[in-house]
Amino acid sequence: MLLLRGIAWAGKRANVDEFCKPAEVAEIALRYPAGGPTRPEESAAKLSLHPDFELNLVASEPLVEKVISLDWAPDGKMWVAETPEYPGGRTINPSDAAIFPNRHQSSGKEDRPARDRISWLEDTNGDGRMDTKHIFYEGLERVTSFVFYKDGVIVEQAPDILWLRDTHGEGKADKVEKLYTGFGTGDTHAVINNMRWGLDGWIYSAVGYSAGDPKSGDGSISFGRITAGIIRFKPDGSAVDLANVKMSMNPFDEIAVEEAVRLKEKGVVGEIVAVSCGVAQCQETLRTAMAIGADRAILVETDVELQPLAVAKLLKALVDKEQPGLVILGKQAIDDDCNQTGQMLAALLGWPQATFASKVELAGDQKSARVTREVDGGLETVAIPLPAVVTADLRLNEPRYASLPGIMKARKKEMKEIPVAELGVDVAPRLKILKLETPPKRTGGRKVGSVQELVQVLHNEAKVI
Repeated sequence: MLLLRGIAWAGKRANVDEFCKPAEVAEIALRYPAGGPTRPEESAAKLSLHPDFELNLVASEPLVEKVISLDWAPDGKMWVAETPEYPGGRTINPSDAAIFPNRHQSSGKEDRPARDRISWLEDTNGDGRMDTKHIFYEGLERVTSFVFYKDGVIVEQAPDILWLRDTHGEGKADKVEKLYTGFGTGDTHAVINNMRWGLDGWIYSAVGYSAGDPKSGDGSISFGRITAGIIRFKPDGSAVDLANVKMSMNPFDEIAVEEAVRLKEKGVVGEIVAVSCGVAQCQETLRTAMAIGADRAILVETDVELQPLAVAKLLKALVDKEQPGLVILGKQAIDDDCNQTGQMLAALLGWPQATFASKVELAGDQKSARVTREVDGGLETVAIPLPAVVTADLRLNEPRYASLPGIMKARKKEMKEIPVAELGVDVAPRLKILKLETPPKRTGGRKVGSVQELVQVLHNEAKVI
C-alpha cells in the first residue's frame, strides 16, 4: 500500500489512494493490531520457515536499540552498530518545531552529544540469547556499518570513516582516528554503508547517490569524486580505489551540454562534440553527454592528475584540430572549485570569453552572441564575436535526464580516444598543496557596557579598527 501511494504521489495524482484497494485503505487496516506491534518473542511464529531450519531470537529491544549492522568477532562475541540517531541525527528540521518545541538548538542542531554506538553482546547464562550489553564506543552520529580491524573496529558514519581503537585491551575504545572524510551526506538513506573485507586485504563498501569527494583523514589528499557504486579502500587510510564506481558528470558541465543541445534544437548549431580529459572511466561521462544529445565525443586519456592549466592546454589543442565556433563548459569543477579552465582556455586561444552565463543567445548569422552573466551586483549582458568561450552558471538551464532511446543511440555514436602524448601537451602538475587547516574556532559573543568599551574591544582585542 505504501508503495502504491508513493507511485500515485510521484505521478501527482489528485488521489494518492487511486491504486489501492478499498480494503487496503480502510481505517481498520491502518491500525496496529490489538495490543500493539508484535513482540519480538512472538514474531517468529508469523514467519514462513523451511522445515530444515530453526529460528531463535538472539537479541531484541530494549537490550539493543535500532541495530543497523552486526557481525561476529573472531572470539565468538556478537557486535552491533546501534543508531538511535538515524535518520536525522541531531539535525533539526524547522518543520518539526511544533512537534519538538523544547529542543535546544545551535546552528540547526540539537545541543547534545551524539548517541550512536558500537556495542558487543554477551550470553551470560548459556541459553543462546544475549542478555548483557557492553558499550565499546558511544558518540557516533548516523553510523551505518563496521568491520573488525586490529585492536578495534573501523566504522562508517558519513562524511567520515573512523578507526575506534581499544589500545588498553579493556573492551572500550580509548582512541579515535579519522581514516577518511568527505563522503556525501545529502540523503541519509544513500550514504556510504555495508563494509566488507575483501580477500585482497582492502575493505569494500557500497556508496549511495549521496556520493562524495573522499579525502584522507587530515584532508591533505583528495581521492577524486565518487558517485553511486562500490568502492574499496585501504584500512590504513592511504588509498581509495574508484575502479568500481560509476563516474558522473560535473554538474556545471552537464548544464553546458544541455545548453549546447538546446542551441542545436533551435537550429543555430550544427554539431556538438563532447570532450573529457582523464582516465578511461571518463567514457561513462561522455556516453551520458551523447545520450543527452551530443553527436560524438573525444576522450583525452591520461592517468596524470590534471590541473586547470593542463586541461586548458589540452582543450586548446583539440580546438585547433576541430575548429569549433563556440566552446561551452562549466564555470568550475566541484572537486577543486578552481573556476579557471574556461578563462585560461580563452586566453590561450586569444578568443573573447563570457563567464558565469545564465543566458546565451546566438545571432542568426552565427557571427556573434549575447550572453547574460551573473555578477555580484546582479546581471550583466555582453555581446561577443564568435568564436568564443562561454562558461555555464547554475541558472543557465535545468539539464534533462537522458532518455532510454538516447542511451541506446549513445552506444552507437563515435567516441575517439586520444592519448595525451599525441597532443604534445605537458600536463605535469604545477601546483602542490602544502597544507590544509580549518579556520580558527569562533568565540562566543559578549555584551559591552558602552560605546567607549566597544571601541576599545574592537581596537585592542579584535584588532579590526
